[in-house]
Amino acid sequence: MKRLLILCFAVLTTLAGTAQIDVDYPYNPDSNEDQIVGAEDLLSLLAIFGLEFEIDSIYLNDVALEDFLADLTQAVLNLEAELDGLGESGIGFGVIDVYENEDNSLSFLFSDSTVFVSPVLGQTGPAGPQGEVGPQGEVGPAGPQGEVGPAGPQGEVGPAGPQGDDGLSAYQLWLNSGNEGTEEEFLQLLVGNQWPDGAGLSPGTSIIWNGDEWSFSVAVVGCTDPAACNFDPEAIASYPASCLYVDECGVCDGPGAIFPCGCAGVPEGACDCEGNVLDALGNCGGTCSADADGDGICDDGDDCVGEADACGVCNGPGAIYDCGCYDIPDGYCDCNGTLDADGDGICDDVDDCVGEPDIVGDCNGSCQTDFDQ
Repeated sequence: MKRLLILCFAVLTTLAGTAQIDVDYPYNPDSNEDQIVGAEDLLSLLAIFGLEFEIDSIYLNDVALEDFLADLTQAVLNLEAELDGLGESGIGFGVIDVYENEDNSLSFLFSDSTVFVSPVLGQTGPAGPQGEVGPQGEVGPAGPQGEVGPAGPQGEVGPAGPQGDDGLSAYQLWLNSGNEGTEEEFLQLLVGNQWPDGAGLSPGTSIIWNGDEWSFSVAVVGCTDPAACNFDPEAIASYPASCLYVDECGVCDGPGAIFPCGCAGVPEGACDCEGNVLDALGNCGGTCSADADGDGICDDGDDCVGEADACGVCNGPGAIYDCGCYDIPDGYCDCNGTLDADGDGICDDVDDCVGEPDIVGDCNGSCQTDFDQ
């Protein structure tokens, strides 16, 4: 039951803490909130003068009144259901008395005469001896800032202030607004028969003093913010939703820096926002000026600007020799390394004479003369 009492107190505290509620009404004639309904407040009215008007809801802390009441009703129903779950079936809402029974139990009397009896409480044992005071503990970190308490009661009304100065007359206010004329001329302006005939006017038409007479004019509704890029100096009724502003790229009502380079795209012919171009190897901002053979190696560091032949020679003729990439070496008769020591074009292993025959036909013989041959 302690929980029940604490819950009831928490609900009352919450309701008291939320007593200060921001209320938004569907229409406020004091548009500039200076606590005076004056000429400036009429400008916002002129923007909707003659149009259909549909009453909007009252809003409490940005919540429509009907939704606020529905949420409050549901909160009360939830609280009642939670309280019913804490005790016996049929316990009414609101404890009005608590008293102790002879068996040390507690009886709780509710507003609907329902009585709830708590379990018997055990007797309190004798107090133990006082322990020694422990050493001073370290100072803990500061706790979080507590919530702001509810507002205090309204103070008494102070004594009346001194009598203020007399206000300006309507004629003087008219002069202060930039008009010229005598008081009699001003009074003449207020005569009813000087107002123009308003027959056939469309909704939203306003009455304007043009310096000589009153005339009807359609109220110009538009953006009256000088900082906007579509500021309308002719507008007399402000319509803030129509105001447009320059984006970070200097464009009126522009989309902002949404392009690859912020406010613009990549320059034509460039590969990045800095204006760099692709080099001969396709690198953005690279330094290679030429790759004539297209092998991906810049010519100033390429060992062969062109194509190596089958023999590995840059721009060579290929394997066009007796042994492909080379001729038969001197002293050999073929590409397999077979010797031809006498250079007669006959390999030594099949040469009848590795050397030179003498005059009588002996291989490497010594006969030099044969007169009777």
